[in-house]
Amino acid sequence: DTLDRVAATEQLRGTNDRLERLSAVLSHDLRDPLNTAMATTTLARAEADGDVVERLDDLESVHARMETLIEGVLALTQGLSGIDPAPVSLPDAGGEAWRTARTAGDASGATLSVDGEGVLMADETHLQRLLENLFGNAVNHAGSAVSVTLGTTADGFYIADDGPGIPPAQRDRVFERGVAGGDGTGFGIAIVQEVADAHGWAVALTHDEHNGVRYEITGVEIVDE
Repeated sequence: DTLDRVAATEQLRGTNDRLERLSAVLSHDLRDPLNTAMATTTLARAEADGDVVERLDDLESVHARMETLIEGVLALTQGLSGIDPAPVSLPDAGGEAWRTARTAGDASGATLSVDGEGVLMADETHLQRLLENLFGNAVNHAGSAVSVTLGTTADGFYIADDGPGIPPAQRDRVFERGVAGGDGTGFGIAIVQEVADAHGWAVALTHDEHNGVRYEITGVEIVDE
């Protein structure tokens, strides 16, 4: 048993060292040249016209996707720390997260409806990260004209969309890291799971009455306004 514990400790130390090196690569070796590429694209746009502008739009979309991927991997390798729950208005957090998710993706025709009021005990920053990833997931998988609903339940909240849903064969793998469909990176739902776990919440995938996808977050402490 002692040898097993020593071996497990060494293995964990090695894993942590590799994660730290990966975080350093993502934070500096990849992000720095990406920032340079983004700045160069911005300068080029000022002098471009015609078809070149359209190509620069495509390039900026690629840059945004790379940035999202880097942030997602960093979130998973570094873990969640500094969880500091406080009363947070779910509609307010949802509205802010929706603006971010709608801007980041092609969601020109997407709409958000808020069903009910609720004040939760949550870390506001991480709650918004969770909501941004679920909203972004709806846009990526259900299309730019998707209708999304954010609502409250007796012990938490849910996010539902009216998209085509998830094929039964893929539902069991939704929460696996790196598993993606559509234009996703494969880290969004894994980050949702990380945030929920850090708060002591549970996340479940169901299907909405309109044949879309519904994520339910339960075990949330609801406080009076």
